[in-house]
Amino acid sequence: MTVSLVWPTLCLFEQELLKQEEADTQLTKDIKRRIVSYLYEKYTSDAQSENMMKVATYLDPRFKSQYGDKRRAVLDEMESFNPRSTEPLTDMVVTEEMGGSSKKRKLSDFFKSSQSKERQSDVNKSENELDLYEKSPQVDDKSINVLAWWKQNETVYPTVCKVALKYLCVPATSVPSERVFSCAGTIVTDRRTCLKPEKVNQLIFLNQNL
Repeated sequence: MTVSLVWPTLCLFEQELLKQEEADTQLTKDIKRRIVSYLYEKYTSDAQSENMMKVATYLDPRFKSQYGDKRRAVLDEMESFNPRSTEPLTDMVVTEEMGGSSKKRKLSDFFKSSQSKERQSDVNKSENELDLYEKSPQVDDKSINVLAWWKQNETVYPTVCKVALKYLCVPATSVPSERVFSCAGTIVTDRRTCLKPEKVNQLIFLNQNL
Protein backbone atom coordinates (compact mmCIF):
# COMPACT_ATOMS: atom_id res chain seq x y z
CA MET A 1 0.00 0.00 0.00
CA THR A 2 1.50 3.33 -1.05
CA VAL A 3 1.29 6.75 0.56
CA SER A 4 -1.47 7.76 -1.89
CA LEU A 5 -4.02 6.01 0.35
CA VAL A 6 -3.20 7.94 3.52
CA TRP A 7 -5.09 11.15 2.72
CA PRO A 8 -8.23 9.38 1.38
CA THR A 9 -8.22 7.23 4.52
CA LEU A 10 -8.11 10.31 6.75
CA CYS A 11 -11.03 11.81 4.83
CA LEU A 12 -12.90 8.49 5.11
CA PHE A 13 -12.52 8.52 8.90
CA GLU A 14 -13.67 12.12 9.20
CA GLN A 15 -16.56 12.06 6.72
CA GLU A 16 -17.97 8.57 7.29
CA LEU A 17 -16.54 6.24 9.92
CA LEU A 18 -16.16 8.86 12.65
CA LYS A 19 -18.84 11.26 11.51
CA GLN A 20 -20.90 12.54 14.43
CA GLU A 21 -24.48 11.33 14.39
CA GLU A 22 -27.54 12.79 16.09
CA ALA A 23 -28.03 9.60 18.09
CA ASP A 24 -24.50 9.77 19.52
CA THR A 25 -24.05 10.60 23.17
CA GLN A 26 -21.85 13.52 24.12
CA LEU A 27 -19.12 11.09 25.19
CA THR A 28 -19.21 9.35 21.79
CA LYS A 29 -19.02 12.69 19.98
CA ASP A 30 -16.03 13.75 22.07
CA ILE A 31 -14.24 10.47 21.39
CA LYS A 32 -14.83 10.74 17.63
CA ARG A 33 -13.73 14.37 17.59
CA ARG A 34 -10.53 13.63 19.51
CA ILE A 35 -9.62 10.67 17.29
CA VAL A 36 -10.04 12.75 14.12
CA SER A 37 -8.13 15.63 15.66
CA TYR A 38 -5.29 13.30 16.66
CA LEU A 39 -5.05 11.74 13.19
CA TYR A 40 -4.94 15.08 11.40
CA GLU A 41 -2.42 16.46 13.88
CA LYS A 42 -0.24 13.39 13.36
CA TYR A 43 -0.27 13.48 9.56
CA THR A 44 -0.64 17.19 8.76
CA SER A 45 1.67 18.82 11.31
CA ASP A 46 4.42 18.85 8.68
CA ALA A 47 3.42 20.85 5.58
CA GLN A 48 5.92 19.01 3.38
CA SER A 49 4.55 15.61 4.35
CA GLU A 50 0.98 16.79 3.85
CA ASN A 51 1.83 18.08 0.37
CA MET A 52 3.52 14.77 -0.49
CA MET A 53 0.42 12.81 0.52
CA LYS A 54 -1.90 15.05 -1.51
CA VAL A 55 0.31 14.95 -4.63
CA ALA A 56 0.55 11.15 -4.34
CA THR A 57 -3.24 10.93 -4.05
CA TYR A 58 -3.65 13.16 -7.12
CA LEU A 59 -1.34 10.82 -9.06
CA ASP A 60 -3.31 7.75 -7.98
CA PRO A 61 -5.68 6.85 -10.87
CA ARG A 62 -8.26 5.67 -8.33
CA PHE A 63 -8.67 9.16 -6.82
CA LYS A 64 -7.04 11.90 -8.97
CA SER A 65 -8.46 15.29 -7.84
CA GLN A 66 -11.23 13.76 -5.70
CA TYR A 67 -9.41 14.75 -2.50
CA GLY A 68 -7.66 17.90 -3.69
CA ASP A 69 -6.31 19.40 -6.89
CA LYS A 70 -2.49 19.38 -6.98
CA ARG A 71 -2.19 20.09 -10.70
CA ARG A 72 0.19 23.04 -10.25
CA ALA A 73 2.55 21.04 -8.05
CA VAL A 74 2.62 18.15 -10.54
CA LEU A 75 3.29 20.52 -13.46
CA ASP A 76 6.25 22.00 -11.58
CA GLU A 77 7.58 18.50 -11.00
CA MET A 78 7.13 17.64 -14.68
CA GLU A 79 9.16 20.70 -15.70
CA SER A 80 12.02 19.53 -13.50
CA PHE A 81 12.30 16.43 -15.69
CA ASN A 82 12.83 18.64 -18.76
CA PRO A 83 15.47 21.19 -17.64
CA ARG A 84 16.62 23.84 -20.08
CA SER A 85 20.08 25.34 -19.88
CA THR A 86 20.06 29.09 -19.30
CA GLU A 87 23.83 29.54 -19.35
CA PRO A 88 25.11 31.95 -22.06
CA LEU A 89 26.87 30.18 -24.92
CA THR A 90 29.46 32.93 -25.38
CA ASP A 91 30.28 36.50 -24.47
CA MET A 92 30.86 37.52 -28.10
CA VAL A 93 29.33 40.94 -28.78
CA VAL A 94 27.63 41.81 -32.07
CA THR A 95 26.14 45.06 -33.36
CA GLU A 96 22.51 45.26 -34.48
CA GLU A 97 21.18 48.11 -36.61
CA MET A 98 17.86 49.36 -35.31
CA GLY A 99 16.25 52.50 -36.72
CA GLY A 100 19.53 54.08 -37.74
CA SER A 101 21.14 53.49 -34.33
CA SER A 102 23.38 50.63 -33.35
CA LYS A 103 22.86 48.47 -30.29
CA LYS A 104 25.37 46.04 -28.91
CA ARG A 105 24.04 42.61 -28.02
CA LYS A 106 25.62 39.38 -26.90
CA LEU A 107 25.37 36.40 -29.18
CA SER A 108 23.52 34.55 -26.45
CA ASP A 109 20.67 37.08 -26.73
CA PHE A 110 19.76 35.62 -30.11
CA PHE A 111 19.13 32.24 -28.49
CA LYS A 112 16.82 33.57 -25.78
CA SER A 113 13.77 33.70 -28.02
CA SER A 114 14.48 30.18 -29.25
CA GLN A 115 14.92 28.89 -25.69
CA SER A 116 11.73 30.69 -24.66
CA LYS A 117 9.77 29.02 -27.45
CA GLU A 118 11.20 25.62 -26.54
CA ARG A 119 10.30 26.13 -22.88
CA GLN A 120 6.77 27.21 -23.80
CA SER A 121 6.49 24.12 -25.99
CA ASP A 122 7.54 21.92 -23.06
CA VAL A 123 4.98 23.61 -20.80
CA ASN A 124 2.20 23.08 -23.33
CA LYS A 125 3.24 19.46 -23.78
CA SER A 126 3.18 18.88 -20.02
CA GLU A 127 -0.22 20.53 -19.67
CA ASN A 128 -1.67 18.49 -22.53
CA GLU A 129 -0.32 15.29 -21.05
CA LEU A 130 -1.75 16.14 -17.62
CA ASP A 131 -5.10 17.06 -19.21
CA LEU A 132 -5.17 13.65 -20.85
CA TYR A 133 -4.55 12.00 -17.48
CA GLU A 134 -7.24 14.04 -15.73
CA LYS A 135 -9.84 13.34 -18.42
CA SER A 136 -9.21 9.60 -18.47
CA PRO A 137 -11.79 7.50 -16.55
CA GLN A 138 -11.15 7.08 -12.85
CA VAL A 139 -10.19 3.50 -11.99
CA ASP A 140 -13.07 1.80 -10.17
CA ASP A 141 -11.12 -1.14 -8.78
CA LYS A 142 -9.71 0.24 -5.52
CA SER A 143 -7.60 -2.87 -4.95
CA ILE A 144 -5.40 -2.47 -8.03
CA ASN A 145 -1.63 -2.12 -7.84
CA VAL A 146 -1.14 1.53 -8.83
CA LEU A 147 2.53 1.01 -9.69
CA ALA A 148 1.55 -1.76 -12.11
CA TRP A 149 -1.11 0.58 -13.60
CA TRP A 150 1.48 3.27 -14.26
CA LYS A 151 3.81 0.70 -15.80
CA GLN A 152 1.08 -0.24 -18.25
CA ASN A 153 0.31 3.39 -19.09
CA GLU A 154 3.89 4.68 -19.16
CA THR A 155 3.82 5.26 -22.92
CA VAL A 156 0.57 7.27 -22.69
CA TYR A 157 1.74 9.57 -19.88
CA PRO A 158 5.57 9.40 -20.02
CA THR A 159 6.40 12.50 -17.97
CA VAL A 160 3.50 12.20 -15.52
CA CYS A 161 4.60 8.61 -14.97
CA LYS A 162 8.05 9.77 -13.84
CA VAL A 163 6.47 12.07 -11.23
CA ALA A 164 4.06 9.33 -10.15
CA LEU A 165 6.85 6.82 -9.58
CA LYS A 166 8.70 9.39 -7.49
CA TYR A 167 5.77 9.69 -5.06
CA LEU A 168 4.00 6.33 -5.26
CA CYS A 169 7.12 4.36 -4.31
CA VAL A 170 6.70 5.69 -0.75
CA PRO A 171 5.03 3.05 1.49
CA ALA A 172 2.07 4.15 3.59
CA THR A 173 3.42 2.48 6.72
CA SER A 174 6.71 1.18 8.11
CA VAL A 175 5.34 -2.38 8.25
CA PRO A 176 7.24 -3.62 5.13
CA SER A 177 10.58 -2.44 6.50
CA GLU A 178 9.79 -3.91 9.93
CA ARG A 179 9.12 -7.27 8.25
CA VAL A 180 12.52 -7.11 6.57
CA PHE A 181 14.16 -6.47 9.96
CA SER A 182 12.32 -9.46 11.43
CA CYS A 183 13.43 -11.57 8.48
CA ALA A 184 17.05 -10.55 9.05
CA GLY A 185 16.74 -11.57 12.69
CA THR A 186 15.70 -15.11 11.74
CA ILE A 187 18.57 -15.43 9.25
CA VAL A 188 21.44 -14.00 11.29
CA THR A 189 21.22 -16.23 14.37
CA ASP A 190 23.77 -17.09 17.06
CA ARG A 191 24.87 -20.07 14.98
CA ARG A 192 25.22 -18.07 11.77
CA THR A 193 27.26 -15.07 12.90
CA CYS A 194 29.94 -15.66 10.26
CA LEU A 195 27.65 -14.75 7.39
CA LYS A 196 29.02 -11.90 5.33
CA PRO A 197 26.82 -8.83 4.66
CA GLU A 198 26.59 -9.64 0.95
CA LYS A 199 25.32 -13.14 1.69
CA VAL A 200 22.80 -11.80 4.23
CA ASN A 201 21.47 -9.36 1.63
CA GLN A 202 21.04 -12.18 -0.88
CA LEU A 203 19.23 -14.42 1.61
CA ILE A 204 16.88 -11.62 2.68
CA PHE A 205 16.16 -10.76 -0.95
CA LEU A 206 15.30 -14.39 -1.74
CA ASN A 207 13.15 -14.70 1.38
CA GLN A 208 11.11 -11.59 0.51
CA ASN A 209 10.75 -12.21 -3.22
CA LEU A 210 10.28 -15.97 -3.68
